[in-house]
Amino acid sequence: MKIVKSDRPGYKAKAGANGTELRYWIPARAIKAAPIDLSDVASRVIPSDAPMKTVNALCTAWTQELFDELLTIPVNSEFDPRIEFDGTIASLISCYRRDPSSPYQGLKHTTRQRDYEPSLRMIEKHVGERAIGALRGSDFKRWYENWLKRGQRTAHGAIRKVRAILSYGVAEKLPGCQEAREILAVMKFAAPKPRKVALTYEWAQAIVTEAMQRGAYSLALTQALQWDSGLRRIHIIGEWQPGADGSGGVIRGGSRWVGPTVADIDADGVFRPSNISGNKAAPAHDLSGYPMVQSVLAKMALPKFGPLIVNENTGLPYWNREYTKLWRTIAREVGVPDDVWSMDTRAGAVTEVEEALGISIAGKFAGHSNPRTTLGYVRDDGVKVSRLVADARRKMRES
Repeated sequence: MKIVKSDRPGYKAKAGANGTELRYWIPARAIKAAPIDLSDVASRVIPSDAPMKTVNALCTAWTQELFDELLTIPVNSEFDPRIEFDGTIASLISCYRRDPSSPYQGLKHTTRQRDYEPSLRMIEKHVGERAIGALRGSDFKRWYENWLKRGQRTAHGAIRKVRAILSYGVAEKLPGCQEAREILAVMKFAAPKPRKVALTYEWAQAIVTEAMQRGAYSLALTQALQWDSGLRRIHIIGEWQPGADGSGGVIRGGSRWVGPTVADIDADGVFRPSNISGNKAAPAHDLSGYPMVQSVLAKMALPKFGPLIVNENTGLPYWNREYTKLWRTIAREVGVPDDVWSMDTRAGAVTEVEEALGISIAGKFAGHSNPRTTLGYVRDDGVKVSRLVADARRKMRES
């Protein structure tokens, strides 16, 4: 299964009866070798007056959404990976994804989509045609060096996924996998350094202001909640999970949305986030004392019921990719560097609390049971501590 390489995958235009151009996004044109017949999936109409930049963005977003949903289709319980394995990296990845006994099936949905799938797709694209039985250590070294151009975190993550798929192949006795895995086992690759950047209050406020000016109040509220509460984004916007079984809820294709609703804010303004994907339940937060959140709520009306955060463009909760793409667009507009991410809001919030009230309170604020976990979020180079220590020692000598 592959997304058709194009600026606007799935796009089709034809002349209408009155001479106007009719535009469509057609799923079967967007993705090749899908596990189901995409001719049964409804096409989407694209406004005839939309500029081509918008057409490109719509086709790309809709295609990626469909691709993500296709990955959630249940596999055949009688699937035999040996039938489709042809000795290449791409076929091994296909088996790894679809075999019911594969470790891939035990991963959380968020782990698959945010960690594994980006790496697996990159591996498929770059080295999918390589024969596993012919691989040498120099091949792995060259792959890693090429992937380093995308950043050490990306390169290291890809190598970890190569190890994972080869380990699966060894367990299934697929030809060539054991020797390749043994070669990789004796090789070492530099791990990415811990992140040292954090979103600042000034940047968070600028993003909120810009988002509201654009009419993206849902993103403004999410950013404000992240900063004031230190919550993870998933506890605010929720997530789309596979398993639309017809029993109700918010459904989009084959996925069901799970996340916080308006009902999670009580009459006193206390927000108790939903427990998502098996994560530890987040702490409750009194929104009445959060100035950035209140500045957004003063200019928007929350939905009367249903999901707390709803994308104004779709009327549905955000897909993670939808949110991060819009967030980055706004962040760039207000001068936030590309190496600072939406997820770094939590680090900025926890750092500010630690500076004001100490590590113990910061840990409770973040919902951590271990202070070492909290320290991992604190972006402090030690200068502030050294100044406090020097000041305290000077005052002790003077007393």
